[in-house]
Amino acid sequence: MQSSSKIRMFWRLYRNEMHKLLMEIIIFAILAVIINLFFYFKISGPAARDNGLILSLLDSNLLLFAFLIPFLASFRILNQEWSHHTIYLLLSLPASGCAVLGAKLAALFSQLLIGILTVGICGGILAIAKIPPNQQQLLYSALSDPRMSWAWLFFLSCITGMLALLCISFFSQVVGRLCRILDRLVTGFTFLATLYLASRLHHLAGMLLQPDSSFRFLTANKEMWAIKLHTMAPVPTSYMVISLLFDLLIAAAIFVAAAVIYDQRLEL
Repeated sequence: MQSSSKIRMFWRLYRNEMHKLLMEIIIFAILAVIINLFFYFKISGPAARDNGLILSLLDSNLLLFAFLIPFLASFRILNQEWSHHTIYLLLSLPASGCAVLGAKLAALFSQLLIGILTVGICGGILAIAKIPPNQQQLLYSALSDPRMSWAWLFFLSCITGMLALLCISFFSQVVGRLCRILDRLVTGFTFLATLYLASRLHHLAGMLLQPDSSFRFLTANKEMWAIKLHTMAPVPTSYMVISLLFDLLIAAAIFVAAAVIYDQRLEL
C-alpha cells in the first residue's frame, strides 16, 4: 500500500514536470518539421540526385539541440522552484529527494527521447522522399552492417552521458543552494569540478579496461575512438558496453548524492 502511494506521488510529480516542459517539446517538434519541410521543397532536380543524402544528414544537427535543450532546462526547472517559491511546497510533500529529483530527471530524459525520435522520424521521411533509390540501398546496407553495432553503442553512450550530465546539474544546484551567498558561483564551480572528476574516473576506468596496449584511448568526448597503427578504428564492442555501464554507474552515484543532500541538508 505504501509503495503504491509512492508510485502515485512520483507519477504526479512527473506529470507536473512534463507540463512545464510541454511548450519546449512542442516548439522543438514544430521547428524540426519546418526545417525538414524546407529541405523537402528546396531539394529538387539535380540537387535531389547529387545532394539529397548530404542534406538529409544535415538534419542530424538538430540532434545537438535535442541534447542541448534538456541540459539547459535542467538548470531552469530546479532553479524555478526557488525563484517561484515552490520549493517550500516540495519540501513539505511526503516525497523523498529521490522522488522529487527523479521525477525531474525522468521528465528531462523523456524530453530528450522525444527530441531524438522527432529528429529521427523527420530525417527518415526526408531520406525516403528525396534520396534516389540507389543511394537509399547503400544507406540501408550501411545501417544493417554488423560492423555498425559500435556506432549504435556510441549513440547510446551519448544518451547515458547526457543522463550523467543531468545528474551533475542537479547535484551542483543542490550543493549551491547550501550556500546563502554566491550560490550561483558555487553551483558553477561544483558542476565543473564534478564533471572533471567524473571524466577522470571514466578515463582511468578506460585505461584499466584497455584490451590492447597498442590502443590509445582519447579523452573528453572521444573515448569511444582509438588510434592504432595510424588509422582510426572503432573501439571493441565489449569496451563500449562497459563504458556505457560505467556512465550509468556514475550517473546513479551522483544522483543519489544529490538526493541525500536534498533530504538531509535543505531546510524550509
